[in-house]
Amino acid sequence: MPKFRIDKVGDLCRQMSFTPQDARLTQLTAAEELLLDLDPAKAYPFNFIVFRITGYHPKKLDQTLLTGMALQHDLGLLIEQVSETLDLLESESPQPVMTIDDVAQRFNVTSKTIQRWRRRGLGARRFVFKDGKRRVGFMLGAVERFLAIHHDQVIRAGNFSQATEEEKTEILRRARRLAGHCRCCISEISRRIGWRFDRSPLTIAHIIRDHDQANPQSAIFKQAAVEMSPEERAQIAAAYRGGEGIGQIARRTNRGKTAVYRAVVEERLAALLRRKVRFIDDPLYHQPDAADVVEQIVSQEELPAQAKPEEMRIPRDLPAYLQDLYRTPLLTPGRERALFLKLNFHKYEFAIARRKIEPQFARARDVGRLEAIHRRIAEVKNQIVRANLRLVVSVARKHLRPGLSLMELISDGNLTLIRAWNLSTFTRAIVSTLT
Repeated sequence: MPKFRIDKVGDLCRQMSFTPQDARLTQLTAAEELLLDLDPAKAYPFNFIVFRITGYHPKKLDQTLLTGMALQHDLGLLIEQVSETLDLLESESPQPVMTIDDVAQRFNVTSKTIQRWRRRGLGARRFVFKDGKRRVGFMLGAVERFLAIHHDQVIRAGNFSQATEEEKTEILRRARRLAGHCRCCISEISRRIGWRFDRSPLTIAHIIRDHDQANPQSAIFKQAAVEMSPEERAQIAAAYRGGEGIGQIARRTNRGKTAVYRAVVEERLAALLRRKVRFIDDPLYHQPDAADVVEQIVSQEELPAQAKPEEMRIPRDLPAYLQDLYRTPLLTPGRERALFLKLNFHKYEFAIARRKIEPQFARARDVGRLEAIHRRIAEVKNQIVRANLRLVVSVARKHLRPGLSLMELISDGNLTLIRAWNLSTFTRAIVSTLT
């Protein structure tokens, strides 16, 4: 079951479940309106969130700023959970209720696209449908307002206007060339033509299949290459990472260059989408010049001019590679705080950039930008880890006991240090792991 990312929003959801039913329904509608108004790149005071949903001004001023991206996730979850406590009947809804299949058919998109829309502000309630089962449903008004706010995005994902005869002719011409000359598979043909005509790949595939059924003697999809299996896609991506070029892989696998390129891009993007990146938000990150300000803060917090002799003393029982890392100067408290600020900022950048990518239309340069941000995260993290290695070694030596290996303790401490993103808790986390 999904969990709330912000504890305060989870507490608010539980409180709402105890309010009278009429008031709860009003608050639910207010939460849906707020969800559509949120900007994921901005931060919002918690008091503002409470007021927009409940109409209540908390007596205690809470200056906590919550990132819009986390709020979008949590408000969507709040709407779903609170609606379930109301036992809403689809047949008694004041507005028509659309299921996931209804929305997918209406906008010519897949269910995965609808899930992305839900993360970007399309609220879903839980209804009891005529068959007695509880399912997710979308109020027609909420869908229409989401369409009005994200019009370009919806059109991009699934252009549902009727294709003209001229467009169909051009679509079929391109499909025939891609299938016969370029050796593209069905999904690649649909995706490339969809991108060219600003239409959903599902729409393109539907047009071509209609043609193939009416004209079996000149069917296009029969000429298309066989779809790549996940195993073949992974092998192609591995070969590319190993230094083999796109052209070489295409010749060896008897695939078109475009298909190989697409497999590499999708595998790289899939790896980035699997990354779990959590950050501690800061109002600074939402300023337009945030990157310059963060760099300025880090540059102002320089390393100490000269380390003390005792700080440079290297324990003799350390292996050579650890002795080399041990020479990394210690961080001053100010520089350590600055590096954690920079680390969290790069994580924030990564999360925002990843949300903007449409997987089916992603290009190598989009994935490259995302990978560059992830490399910056790793670089700052490694700076912090290297500079705190001697702290790990020091704590490990203090807790060395008969039957315990010093290197095992150091390894455990390093792993804990890598996972400890919060500056105020990472020292305590190391000690608790080693003890």
